[in-house]
Amino acid sequence: MKRRLGFAVAIASLAALGATACASIFGFEELVATPVDAAIDGPAPDAGADAAITPEACKRTGAPEPPTANVAGDAGGSGSYVLAVSTFDIGLPNDAGASPEPIGLNLDLRCTYARGEGSCKDTADDNSFETSIKDKVDGVDNAGYALLRRLAQSYDALSAESVNERLGQGEFGVVAKIENYNGGPDDTEIQVAVQPALGVLPKDGGKTVPAFDATDQWTVDSRYFLNEDISRPRFVSDVAYVRDHKLVARFKQLLVSLTVPSAERDLDLLLDEAWIVGDLSVANGEARVTNGIIAGRWQTPKLLAAVGELKLLGQPICQRPDIFANLVKTYVCSAQDLAASSAEPISAPCGSISAGFRFAAGPANPDTFTRSPVKVTPPADLCKSDLCP
Repeated sequence: MKRRLGFAVAIASLAALGATACASIFGFEELVATPVDAAIDGPAPDAGADAAITPEACKRTGAPEPPTANVAGDAGGSGSYVLAVSTFDIGLPNDAGASPEPIGLNLDLRCTYARGEGSCKDTADDNSFETSIKDKVDGVDNAGYALLRRLAQSYDALSAESVNERLGQGEFGVVAKIENYNGGPDDTEIQVAVQPALGVLPKDGGKTVPAFDATDQWTVDSRYFLNEDISRPRFVSDVAYVRDHKLVARFKQLLVSLTVPSAERDLDLLLDEAWIVGDLSVANGEARVTNGIIAGRWQTPKLLAAVGELKLLGQPICQRPDIFANLVKTYVCSAQDLAASSAEPISAPCGSISAGFRFAAGPANPDTFTRSPVKVTPPADLCKSDLCP
C-alpha cells in the first residue's frame, strides 16, 4: 500500500524565502493590481450584463429537477453499481496551457454580477469581487477557482496532468456506490455513497496501478465510516435520483482528498451542501459517469487549515503570522462568496468559498464496499482552524 501523501510543498530551492518571496509564490503581490484571469489568460470574460444569462437560470442550481415518475412498469430498482473516479480536474490550466472555464453549480440560487446581489455580506474590495466572487455564466459559483489557480502557478502538483497522473498510479482515489437504481433513464429515488480511497489491492504480479475497470478492488479508509463499520459510509446522499440519464445526488458533506508529492498531509476538499451531477450510463452490468460535476461550499476555517499546511522552509505557513495573517488569510477571507450554510439569512456574513470540479468515473470491483476498511493514523494537525475577521 502506498503511503498517503499530504498537501504541503517543500520549497527547498528558494533558500532565502521570506514574506516577499512567499507573496510571489502565491501571486499575492498581484492581488490588488491585476485580476487573476487577466494575469494568466488575458482579459477576464465579462460575466455581467453582457453574459448569456436568463432570469430562470438564477433560480436553479443547474442540475435537472427530479423526474415525476420512474420508468413505466418499474416502481423502483434494486441495481447496485460501484464506481471509481478515473479523472479529476480542479479546473486549472493543463501543461499545454489550455485553461477551461470555471465549472460548478448555482449553489445559492442567485446571480451575483454586481455588489449587493450576493446571498451573504462579503468583505471584498472591487478587485476581489471581480476575480473571485462575481458569478460565472448562469450564476455558477466557483470562487475557489481563482484561489486554486493562484496556488497552481507555483505548485505543478496541482496541474490537471499531475493530479490525474497520481490518480492513475493509484496514489489516491474516490469511490462511489449507487444503489436501488432501476437502470433506466429515470429513477425518482436512489442512494449514492462516496468515499475517499487509499489505492487498489495488488494484482497482476503485485501491481497496484488501477485499470479503472471491474477488476479494481479499492481499499477504503476506516476514518470515513461511522464506527469503522463498512456498512455505514459517512458521505451518503440525502437526495439522489436520475433524470434523462443524468445522475443527481446531494450530500450534507462530501470529501475529496488529493495527494501532493513531497508532502505529509492530504489536501482535503471537504465540501458542505455538496452536489454530484453527471451523465450516467449502464452497459453489461457496469456503470459509468461522464461530464461529472462536484460542487459545494468549502467552509473558510477548513480551507484555511488546509492552505496553512503549506510549508515555507520546513515550517507550516500557519505558524508564520507575518505570512499567514497578512497574505494568505487576507486573500482567502476577501474571496468568501457564500454563507457557511444555506440556512443563513442574506444579512449574514459570508463564511465559505464556493468550489466546483470536473470528474469522470468508471466501474470498480463491488468488493470495494464490502471488504473491511484499513485503519489509517493521519499525521498530527499542524494548523488549527482559523476564522476570518
